Amino acid sequence: MSNNERIRAVLDILAGRSTTAVVAKRLAVPTEEVELWRELYLDAVERNLELPRGLGRFKPLVGALATASTIAAVLAIIAWPESASSQVACTQTLPSPMTTFCADTPALASEVNGNFQQLVSWTEQKVGGFGSNNIDVTGTLSYGSSLRQMENYWGTEFGTGVQSSTLYQRSARNFAWYAGGSHSNSELDPGTGGSRLMSLSSAGLNIASGVSANSVQITGTKRTVVASGTAWASCGNSAVVGVRWNGAGIDVRCSP
Repeated sequence: MSNNERIRAVLDILAGRSTTAVVAKRLAVPTEEVELWRELYLDAVERNLELPRGLGRFKPLVGALATASTIAAVLAIIAWPESASSQVACTQTLPSPMTTFCADTPALASEVNGNFQQLVSWTEQKVGGFGSNNIDVTGTLSYGSSLRQMENYWGTEFGTGVQSSTLYQRSARNFAWYAGGSHSNSELDPGTGGSRLMSLSSAGLNIASGVSANSVQITGTKRTVVASGTAWASCGNSAVVGVRWNGAGIDVRCSP
């Protein structure tokens, strides 16, 4: 679009032969941009025409009869919106529908605000609304394909990671599985109203006796095994080398 087209459009509006909306539609530009042309034109006329004292009431008439020097100044100023509207001609480097801005060219406020609004929308889709400390993921959480400890819960002493063909969990002391309850800072405490179904530490595996018919408890140096509802089976001071559920109870194999 040439500067002359913009000047003619502004003069048509000032003369009442057209409106901002009609011009914007005809030239396929935002109405805000046409308003900007009009304001720049009037500002240039006002700044480039020096009226003798007492002739201020004739300013609209003089503006309509602007001299060639005034028009030249207007053309220079109107070139600014051309730069702003030429943003669409830049190579698109930002993801659609964001606007990529050309170097050393101004931008329309609507385009800048639109970019920020799009960033807000994308962020809320991934982690939830702004103003909250919680993260709400509605899609799939992916950690990529590199082997490492992906999650750290308390420094690096507690975490989850992936090794070659292995998914692992790390704990400084215990692993525990709770039913119900709530958070408690105390060790192996399921919290108010909760129960500990199972725990695992260097001391051994402990499964709650009321969990199922084949509950197993292997603890201490005496290596004792018990099946719920049946008699205790013990290897005494010998080590347990095998435990098997036979469908009705637990078979225990002790070391010789």
